[in-house]
Amino acid sequence: FAPLFALWQTAREANPSVNDVSMRTRLCSKPAKHHPVHILLLGRFFKGEQNKGHVEAIRAFHLIKQSEPCVNVKLTLAGHVAQGQGSYLRKVRKLVKTSQGVELILNLKAERLRDVIRSADIVWSITGLRDDVRLAPADSEHFGLGLLECMSAGLVPIAVDKGGPAE
Repeated sequence: FAPLFALWQTAREANPSVNDVSMRTRLCSKPAKHHPVHILLLGRFFKGEQNKGHVEAIRAFHLIKQSEPCVNVKLTLAGHVAQGQGSYLRKVRKLVKTSQGVELILNLKAERLRDVIRSADIVWSITGLRDDVRLAPADSEHFGLGLLECMSAGLVPIAVDKGGPAE
């Protein structure tokens, strides 16, 4: 999750309004009145090759919340649960329960999926985050249809520079 946090820091530094002291003062003084920055991680819930990185996303989200406590931000993890992945889902649910600002949406229908995508500002695609593509190229995201759908809806992508998203 450290590389994902580094991506957040880089994006933050590239946007001068986030670093502006007066902007931070305004964000910190009235956080409840600001629309939260909504981050979406879209993908099936399963453990193993091409895992979508739900656990890493929650951990990175914690780092973001710690480094920018005044910024109103939320994370939504949305997707279908792959058959036989109950233990992985229990692990994710446990982390979500202890994570303020993290929402879990499972097995959503197409209309609900469109609403979730439209409500988000940023999409994370972190499949293969910890993998070495030279040793296991199949563990990276091959193409990323979910990422493409989110981008076509106007979401800002933050993706791992590996596999399909790198191209």
